[in-house]
Amino acid sequence: MQQGGARLAALYFFGYAAEMRIKSAYFRAIGGTPNQSILPGDRERARDEWRRLQMTRRPGPHDIAGWAELLVRKRADLLIAYPTAFGTTLIDQATTIALRWIETLRYRSNTPYLHEIAAVREASLWFQTHYARM
Repeated sequence: MQQGGARLAALYFFGYAAEMRIKSAYFRAIGGTPNQSILPGDRERARDEWRRLQMTRRPGPHDIAGWAELLVRKRADLLIAYPTAFGTTLIDQATTIALRWIETLRYRSNTPYLHEIAAVREASLWFQTHYARM
């Protein structure tokens, strides 16, 4: 694999790992269990709560920042809100990734800049470090 491909793969996997942690935290917050299957309909129902939770837009299927906001707002709705600073940081870290990551990166041939990889890696590590608290 060429250097550009390795960089792109790193960026893709850092973003994907963060996406899965955010979605997992959402479903855990609504009562999901570790061995429970999450079906496409479950994800659609979650995304459809955007208006009720007073979000400005419906999160896309792989919208990391949108799912982060959905998670923060859903927890507040369930009366298990994060402390304000934690919720804000969670959304900020997701937005850092969302600015540089899309799920279709695996089909691309561009070479991300090192600073882009570093930013996404750092944000992804934030999700890894704070996952138990999410």
